[in-house]
Amino acid sequence: MGASVIVFDIGRLAIVRTQVQNAADAAAMAGAYQLDGRAGARARAEAVARNAADQTSGITMTTGGDAIVVDTVEFSQSTTAMVAATTDRNAVAIRVTIVPRPIDLVLEPVLAMLTGATATGFTNITADATATSAPMVCDPPPLMICNTDELGLADLTDETAAAGRQILLRDGGNSPAPGNFGLLCPPSEPNNCGAGTIEQFLAAETTPECSLDQQSTKTGVTFSKVNNGINSRFDEPPLANPAEDIISYLQDSSFQSNVLGNGNWQRNQYWNDEHGTGLPGALNGAPRYQAYLYEMGEGYARKGKQTVHPLPADTSGLTADGYTIVTPPGPNIPAAGVPSNPPVIGPGRRVIKAAVVQCQALGVIGNTDIDLRDMQVIEVFFTEPAESSGGNKTIYVEVVRTLTSSNSEDMSTNVRLLD
Repeated sequence: MGASVIVFDIGRLAIVRTQVQNAADAAAMAGAYQLDGRAGARARAEAVARNAADQTSGITMTTGGDAIVVDTVEFSQSTTAMVAATTDRNAVAIRVTIVPRPIDLVLEPVLAMLTGATATGFTNITADATATSAPMVCDPPPLMICNTDELGLADLTDETAAAGRQILLRDGGNSPAPGNFGLLCPPSEPNNCGAGTIEQFLAAETTPECSLDQQSTKTGVTFSKVNNGINSRFDEPPLANPAEDIISYLQDSSFQSNVLGNGNWQRNQYWNDEHGTGLPGALNGAPRYQAYLYEMGEGYARKGKQTVHPLPADTSGLTADGYTIVTPPGPNIPAAGVPSNPPVIGPGRRVIKAAVVQCQALGVIGNTDIDLRDMQVIEVFFTEPAESSGGNKTIYVEVVRTLTSSNSEDMSTNVRLLD
């Protein structure tokens, strides 16, 4: 009789424990995927975790039916100990605990009667799990930008506020300030990251590797090396590897704090000067990047200054979201934009990834390891060659878009359970 009790009741408990633990694991991992450091990350993570744990058990419980539901969700700013997270940005781990559920012990009363023991009739089953996210960026950014929101200006990762606006990026040296640029080492060479490595990293069409956990900044690189890497796109020696269209675009009409442009530039003047005709209707209010795509004959979707390129096979989702599909009549590169050296085919040569970092909040000084959770990656468009003039070393870019795992294959998040 005792053996029967063990086989039947303990077997049932093992099944339920496995089901409850699986639910906790699934909830924690689903929640951890949302911990990207962006506003609302914890709220999204909790909602996803509670939904992921909404399961049923094949074993009926004493009370509450057969539901397995989440009891508590906690967030930690450490992966080695539970230290309560205070912001969405520092929440790096999530712990999910399942509501304890009483499970009937069917034969335990019989064994208690035979042995003279007191029967409980049930036992409580619960479980918890902790998980963290590990961001990964492939074809990683060689450029870092200190976010201008630390100057009280627009957040560069907010497309609705920043897309189409020009940034005059100046060298921040050892202590970059908001609006300054910094340089990042290739993930495979954090300890062998000299000026030549930076030059090649900036000049590369793509970098066939991925950043895991962090990227390292690099200071003390002469601007000539930065200039060489960036301006290779504009057909300039010694690394000339130009884009198909190397034309320079006019700058924004005004700049806040001499850093962030207003997104207004003389489109009509540019088109008349370079094409000798009036501005096409599709480019009314367009940023420089859209004008560039139009000149290249590349179709794209636009919603104001926000741009989607390349277009997906099915554009119905974009149009439903308020985007307009623009189909240029064909390539129309201005004479001044035609390079002398064989070009890289496609519009991507004038676009580069940049890591946006809260430099003041993180205290970025000198060569620093930047956690990938502390950076967001955007794409920027080079509007004209980089230059050094009057002591200012300046890179001219326009904000294109923020990259996420939903709009770029280069961005992903791996999650894992913690012990």
